[in-house]
Amino acid sequence: MDKQDVGSIHISRSGTVATVELYAPWRGNALDNAMLKALTITLHGFAEEIANEEPDAPRCVILRGGGEKNFSTGYFLKDLLAQVNAADIPIDFAQHPLETAVRALDSLPCPSIAMIQGNALGAGCELALTCDIRIGAENCKMGMPPAKLGVLYSITGMRRLTELVGLAAAKELLFTALPVDSSRALSLGMLNHQVKNGLLEMKAEAMAKTIAKNAPLAVRFTKSVMNDYLRIPSDLNDYERRRVAAMRRHCFDSEDFQHGVQSILEKKPPEFKGR
Repeated sequence: MDKQDVGSIHISRSGTVATVELYAPWRGNALDNAMLKALTITLHGFAEEIANEEPDAPRCVILRGGGEKNFSTGYFLKDLLAQVNAADIPIDFAQHPLETAVRALDSLPCPSIAMIQGNALGAGCELALTCDIRIGAENCKMGMPPAKLGVLYSITGMRRLTELVGLAAAKELLFTALPVDSSRALSLGMLNHQVKNGLLEMKAEAMAKTIAKNAPLAVRFTKSVMNDYLRIPSDLNDYERRRVAAMRRHCFDSEDFQHGVQSILEKKPPEFKGR
């Protein structure tokens, strides 16, 4: 990958509030492997600070996109194609860069807030949904468009979406592959708050500071109890993992996937054949 194609992670701090910026605005903050690995390392570092009870350890983390136009438009297509051509990484639940980043975000001991401007699509949407709280500007759109590419999305991403919006709405979002505007996202539970475009940063920072003022142990343990005991059980057995992996592999090997990629590169509507 050319140097100019590589995104980065920017970190800033204000007291015990940390802001993590997904920075690749020239391509809609699409997530490449280097960005996801850097995000994982950053979040593990925050978790270590919290475990060590360092005085400046984050009590709340804000996740945002670089620039003013997008949160993240999804996985960087060049990296996805390289994975498909190289090995079985797209179906590797343990080692896939997106899966490890999502796990690191989900297991972050302190609360996280997604500050969403513009598009949060595919992998970008999953990162936003993994945050504990989501605040979106009026101009934001959220969606899961893998079906437009000919891809079966990860079961972890589908399960998280279903937990938030319910089975019927999740099916609609995944089957149609169409994004929803901020008002619909709010009504579905994908957003906690919808704010005017110019007030997004102020709202996210104010909420993060409110959280950070509370007793950190109480907040941390509350998140742990809610995540560990109040969620729908999500573990798959070996047979289920193999079956899902086989279906994902079948999609990646299909003519539809190749056609979907070509359609995106040529900016033409796809005509899938089902093979």
